[in-house]
Amino acid sequence: MNYRTCIALLLLAAAGPALAHGELPTITACSSHKPIYLGTFGYREKGLREYKVCLKREAGNPWLRDGGNGGGSQPPVCRVNAIPITMVACPAQVCGEFDDDYRTARALALAACTAYVGAGTDYPEGGLVVPVFDGPASFLDENHHAVYDLADGVSGVCALCPDEGS
Repeated sequence: MNYRTCIALLLLAAAGPALAHGELPTITACSSHKPIYLGTFGYREKGLREYKVCLKREAGNPWLRDGGNGGGSQPPVCRVNAIPITMVACPAQVCGEFDDDYRTARALALAACTAYVGAGTDYPEGGLVVPVFDGPASFLDENHHAVYDLADGVSGVCALCPDEGS
């Protein structure tokens, strides 16, 4: 196991108490307590702002509005730093107004982490995907809705609870 994987797993183990918040998914969401490390994510202001514009543009998309059941329609794709990111149907606590920078960053992290699972990946069977945030401090602050700004960027690790969700 390499150094980065060890750090990521330690972060995952510590994330539950450190990130206690009604909206933040934590590794405690993995009831088996055996998360699989998928990879990392990290975005700077430019990419976060691109995603925010796309979220606003796609707000009325039936696929997103219907939780991924948009009558045969395809999920929208946003370009972030020239890389296509397929949007995911948002959990209720993430969807809604994206004027809040914090929610924009969460939505992008979830979409980025979800790209590690499904058809054509090492985890085609899916499961519960959990983005675990490690920074910046303003994102982790208890007043994050007020103090976090897209200019701060966002980073973390992606985990999979293979026996849960999809």
